[in-house]
Amino acid sequence: MNERKKVKFKDIASFISHKTSVDNATVDNYISTVNMLPEKQGVSPIDEIPIAKTVNQFKKEDILISNIRPYFKKIWYAKGNGTNSGDVLVIRRKSEEADNKYLYYSLFDDNFFNFMMSGSKGTKMPRGDKEAIKNYEIPLPPLPTQRRIAAILSALDDKIENNRKICDTLEQIAQAVFKRWFVDEKNEDWTESKLEEVAKITMGQSPPSISYNFNGDGLPFFQGSKEFGWRKPTIEKWCNDPKRLAEKGDILISVRAPVGDMNIASAKSCIGRGLASVRGKAVPTSVLYYALKNGIQKIQNLASGGSVFDSLNKKALSEVIITIPPISIRESLYNQIDSIFVLINKLDDENQILQQTRDTLLPKLMSGEVEV
Repeated sequence: MNERKKVKFKDIASFISHKTSVDNATVDNYISTVNMLPEKQGVSPIDEIPIAKTVNQFKKEDILISNIRPYFKKIWYAKGNGTNSGDVLVIRRKSEEADNKYLYYSLFDDNFFNFMMSGSKGTKMPRGDKEAIKNYEIPLPPLPTQRRIAAILSALDDKIENNRKICDTLEQIAQAVFKRWFVDEKNEDWTESKLEEVAKITMGQSPPSISYNFNGDGLPFFQGSKEFGWRKPTIEKWCNDPKRLAEKGDILISVRAPVGDMNIASAKSCIGRGLASVRGKAVPTSVLYYALKNGIQKIQNLASGGSVFDSLNKKALSEVIITIPPISIRESLYNQIDSIFVLINKLDDENQILQQTRDTLLPKLMSGEVEV
């Protein structure tokens, strides 16, 4: 192993906290802990900007990290100037001794997030301690080596981002195809069935808390939608005494606030009371996914009290109406949607492998265990 010299965070980087008028914040440039995605997935568009007089601001190539619940590992390399909430740390390189992208990957490392958690404050909503972070040690090889390491990791991230963009496009196409045929073009030849007639529905049940663990013992455990990602949930804990199960490929739907959020199970999993799983029988799961996604408002209205902040019971979920096309075109339509659905899942699975490769390689490159 080629040993690296180590420097402290405060020697090569600093926290930036510059205020600006909220008038400069838009849904396209505002970053908060809400629209930062877990597990280093970047950011997503935000629905609305905060009601405030001022917000913070960042510059292109700054590093943004959510300082709430560091275990969610929310980090982003800014691609342009923008604004942010006070719960987002803005980090900027201050030393020419460090490559900016290398600094980003140094903080992208799981070791950094573990360090944040070790010095975090609070129990229900832990926050990273900025003063402690300043003393985090970063391995610092010569600048040319830093740039080569950053280039390797960036290549993997570029492939991940490209796959994600393709998935976004395919998702839009699938929803458009579904809407055209199952909403706009349907007529009296189409029939309607209750969800329970065309799918297997399993309501989640929380297992004993003593069965929860974080070391991979048992099945992945999802209590509710807080673990949901763009397509599949992030595995944060496991359960060795599961009560209710979802199979790989099942639709996971949130039945507690916020009602109606959906993901796809990436593996056989234990589901808690905040979720239900739906698996197609007479109708492909892919078609059910878009049927439920298209009718999300109806699902929310079925929640007790008619509020999106309430809950959805099995009776209400079972009675969701699914539109069935006539036999003459059924197979063709199902195949169109299913082929897109399968491709999206395939690309998303590829991204999972790329992410695992990157996260395994990163600390080895940083430490010098793997040479470039």
